[in-house]
Amino acid sequence: MSKIIANQIQHTANGAAEFTLPTSDGSSGQVLQTDGSGNLSWVTLSSSPITQISTYRINTGEMMEGTSGVISSNWEESDEPGHDRTGTALTHSSGVWTFPTTGKYLIIFSFAIFFGTADDFDANIALEVTTDGSNFNINTLARTSGDMNGSFSTCSGNAFLDIANVSTHKMRFTTGSFAGNTRLRGHDDENMSYFTAIRVGDT
Repeated sequence: MSKIIANQIQHTANGAAEFTLPTSDGSSGQVLQTDGSGNLSWVTLSSSPITQISTYRINTGEMMEGTSGVISSNWEESDEPGHDRTGTALTHSSGVWTFPTTGKYLIIFSFAIFFGTADDFDANIALEVTTDGSNFNINTLARTSGDMNGSFSTCSGNAFLDIANVSTHKMRFTTGSFAGNTRLRGHDDENMSYFTAIRVGDT
């Protein structure tokens, strides 16, 4: 049983739990939220648990020919008809992506690969993550292969990331096993090599 003391609610067992009520009535559909120190306020719950969705792509025809390393340039946010970002965009510097808010994120990616000759044979794309802001480790590795001159293929995969601190928890994409005539392909009018970031919950 609880008792009301002026504008507070206090547990009668030992008085340890004491909550200060808001001074207004709030609005229809709002709920009470505590700040962890006993202060209550009215808040409006989000109509959707998904608060951030955005897609980014490579906007140039061919790049990274015969090169293995960080995909550091030629990124843009998708702007195709029907695409509509939810929430705040991710940002990147030299291919290192920073998240707008903490949370659990689903990353879905697909990259188009061109094999110039059959000798190129295979290639891979790695999603790498850092939790200290500098040291990256592979989280997800996607591999594909070609079996003839001038063949096309895709590297695709997904990862579930817990971004507990936006200053230190970041990601990047790297190419690997790119032979002399292997290229990463993109386009400025369609999503050919791209990834989508979806915030699905709190950390």
